[in-house]
Amino acid sequence: MNISKLDIEQRVNLSLLINRYVRAMQKSHEADKECYEAQEAARSAFGRDIKVVASVNYQHYLVTTSGSGELTVEPIELI
Repeated sequence: MNISKLDIEQRVNLSLLINRYVRAMQKSHEADKECYEAQEAARSAFGRDIKVVASVNYQHYLVTTSGSGELTVEPIELI
């Protein structure tokens, strides 16, 4: 694609698409960081070899930590 051959509408659309992509990437990186920090906090709070059921926004999750500190959160249906 030769940028100099694009008309003004195409250039504006390209600019908007690039801005949208960059904002999405920034949000993704922020979400990854928040997720990592939450996992670290949960590992510290729960310790090792823990299994609990958590309720968040009317949904239930099985939260387990292994002996090595691995944190797993699985959605479950509460019976």
